[in-house]
Amino acid sequence: MSLTHFSFGVSPNPWMRPRHAYSADQIRFLRAVMAVFLQRRRIEVADLYDEPLDRFGEDAVERLFSEEDIQELVSLFEILAA
Repeated sequence: MSLTHFSFGVSPNPWMRPRHAYSADQIRFLRAVMAVFLQRRRIEVADLYDEPLDRFGEDAVERLFSEEDIQELVSLFEILAA
């Protein structure tokens, strides 16, 4: 997942990439991640394994996304937190 794949300003949901269909589970997880970010104003890799995101199951982020996707997601939140 590259940050260039995100379509800010084009889609009502900035987490949706063009020409990529996220699964329902991925979308629910990303929405939960956004909620955590809005509360804490930061997201680190370790946060993806803690409450409340652990309700998606043990190591859910690894089941739902590739390692590259996870790093890109965290990088995006670092940019947004700056």
